[in-house]
Order: sequence, then structure tokens, then C-alpha cells
Amino acid sequence: MRFFLFFIFLLKSFVVLAEPTGERTDVIRLRAFAEGDGAIYVYVSTQNYLCETSTFSINLSRPGSQEMHALLTTALVSGKQVRLELRDNQCNGWGTEIRSVYLEK
Repeated sequence: MRFFLFFIFLLKSFVVLAEPTGERTDVIRLRAFAEGDGAIYVYVSTQNYLCETSTFSINLSRPGSQEMHALLTTALVSGKQVRLELRDNQCNGWGTEIRSVYLEK
């Protein structure tokens, strides 16, 4: 019984961690506003099939946002591709918030 409960807990943990992640794409532009809403806007080369947009945002008030901004800047300058992870059920079209960034080789 203890093993069964552990298995259920483990399975539930994996389900909670799953978030929608798009395909590889190129970062073509980053945009910040001096008096904006505290977000960096990310423009990618291909429309994300998860959200049908090519423009996303990073909320700079969230923990880890500076690290995502650094990864996206690195991708833009180096020409490396990224994969964007969105918040589950949070597709708002243009400017949808990014949850995490994968920098691809």
C-alpha cells in the first residue's frame, strides 16, 4: 500500500509539472518600454502553435524573469534557437506570458 501511495504521489508530481511548450524558434526582436507595464516583449520567427501568436511577454515582477530575459538576449545575439514554455491554460494571443525559456544548441 505504501508503494502504491508513493507511485500516485510521483505520478501527480509529473502531471503538475507538465506545461505547454512550443517548437524551436528564433528570437528576432526584444522590446522594452521605459514607462511600460513592467514587461519585455519577445518576437519570434514562427507562430507558436500552442497560442497562435509570435509575440510573447516576460513579466519582470516575477522571480526568474531576469534570467529568462538574459537567455532570450543570448539567443538573439548568438542566433541560437529557443523553445518557449507557456503557463497552462494562459494563452491570451498577442503578448501571452512566458513561463520558461529553453536555449537550444
